[in-house]
Amino acid sequence: MTTLEEIARELDAQVSNCAVARRVGCSPERVRRVRAVVGLPAYRRGHRPAFETLEEAYTARVLAVEDGHVEWTGPVSEYGTPLVRLGTQTTTAYRVAFRAHHGRDAEGRTVPVCGYPHCVAGGHLEDRVMRERRESRGLITDPPAGATWHRDVDLVAVDRAVRGDSPRPELTEREQRYAVVVMTRAGYSGEAIAGRLGILERTVVRWRAHAGLSEPGPGIGQ
Repeated sequence: MTTLEEIARELDAQVSNCAVARRVGCSPERVRRVRAVVGLPAYRRGHRPAFETLEEAYTARVLAVEDGHVEWTGPVSEYGTPLVRLGTQTTTAYRVAFRAHHGRDAEGRTVPVCGYPHCVAGGHLEDRVMRERRESRGLITDPPAGATWHRDVDLVAVDRAVRGDSPRPELTEREQRYAVVVMTRAGYSGEAIAGRLGILERTVVRWRAHAGLSEPGPGIGQ
């Protein structure tokens, strides 16, 4: 049976009781009663939305707290993810805040990295692009002499892949990224790296950029 909390998470002054009922699988009358319990005004057909944009809806439901963190006071998903709704549009508060702060749409999974639970401060969020860039730059550091593992990378497997051993060892994405760094430093072309590691050349280009590396001059594989 659908709980009051599940219905309350879906409620919004701009969404009808029937629409919420269809989402959660209960009767419109039950939604109406829950709407009254949580203190939301009754839905009015054709009523102009309270906000014109997702950004306005986001701003109306945030609360600044200590150390630059921002709490969300609006609806959340069953997993606690902050949600912004505007009419029929629904997105996460993370993506709205990220765009407002960084001036671009977030790519991939976007989450707070500040340690404050469900923080929606734009500057405290990280998307896939930022995560890949951070992780790639971390791989540039040289391992200790004689090490066989470094930053969750199997250096032995990477060395075999770089040499072109057969059968080619199966590398994790992190190990492939490390191999791209190693081979770029050694002067391999993007095409040669892609062929050796079994990945796309455009992936090599993207991972190099994240690591702050560029295509070397004519060399191995050119």
